[in-house]
Amino acid sequence: MALKQFEFSGSHYDIGVALGRLSADSIRNIIPKMDRMIALRKLWLGSDRLKQIEAAARTAFPDYMREMEGIADGAGVPFQDILIWNCRGDLPTESEPTSEGALGCTTVMSAGQHGNIEIAHNEDGHKWLKGQCHLVTLAPENATCVTSFYYPGLISGHNFGFNEFGLVQTVNNIRPGDQKPGLPRHIISRASLACRSMDEALGMFGRTDRASGFHYALAQRGDARLLSVEAPASGCVVREVTGRSAHANHLVFSEFDALPQDVTPSSRFRQEKAEQILSADGEGAGSGLAILGNTENADFPICLKRTDTEETSYTLATARFGITGTAVTWEVYDHPCDDAVLSGTI
Repeated sequence: MALKQFEFSGSHYDIGVALGRLSADSIRNIIPKMDRMIALRKLWLGSDRLKQIEAAARTAFPDYMREMEGIADGAGVPFQDILIWNCRGDLPTESEPTSEGALGCTTVMSAGQHGNIEIAHNEDGHKWLKGQCHLVTLAPENATCVTSFYYPGLISGHNFGFNEFGLVQTVNNIRPGDQKPGLPRHIISRASLACRSMDEALGMFGRTDRASGFHYALAQRGDARLLSVEAPASGCVVREVTGRSAHANHLVFSEFDALPQDVTPSSRFRQEKAEQILSADGEGAGSGLAILGNTENADFPICLKRTDTEETSYTLATARFGITGTAVTWEVYDHPCDDAVLSGTI
């Protein structure tokens, strides 16, 4: 099923209801059967830790919690299940479900000599969600209009997206062992996607009351900076990208060398392969899309489009953003080596 784009407006709750209705079947019949969801419900449903996380989110960002409540009501499922699903990276499990060990994403970032910036991103998720995700534009009343990839049951911001102020954000999962009670990383990402400036978004990533975190690539129309941000719960390091850089699903900045983390074989190989291509060819390296389409390593390709293995990780979509002083052009692809299925300019 081709990726489709939808637009929703109204109150935050109204938007959540629309999102819940859009993916009600997936939320009710696919998500509850996933290994991670089963493990999280068993460990954390009704727990004090989940209550602490919920309370922190309601205090700091009540509007986005209303979106979450709307998703639950729109899909006809208990709110606590939607909360757990949105806190999947904030709540540790006894072990990483083996079937989901490679889940993650890859981002290629490029800062050109004339101020042109490119961010290309593979959005990798569970293959059961192939054909179940969409691109959504959300226009809440008296709030920033945002456009992002939408997973069934999850609020916007934790994958790839942009907003009406020309802010572009892509997100990679990381797996450090420093989770703590605090603001869910999906709430932080939803809030940062609605920011008017990069500096405002950096303030979100640097909050010390976060439960866990992500890697972010960040750029904005009219701002010459391209930023790569590693923000686990225990810290936030911002680096400006000059030239070209890549990031997969583990911390690579030296400031976090002492922080224990889970580095999957897939993440390690994708990071190494992308860096190898960039190092070998420098400014003449293949486009970000070409790198994201690379499948030279049959066991651990950058582009995860295989459906004939037991591995559940799958490249659900690819996005490319071109950011200049005056505009953002964007395209979304089903496969990074094919034509775009959705595109636009802001």
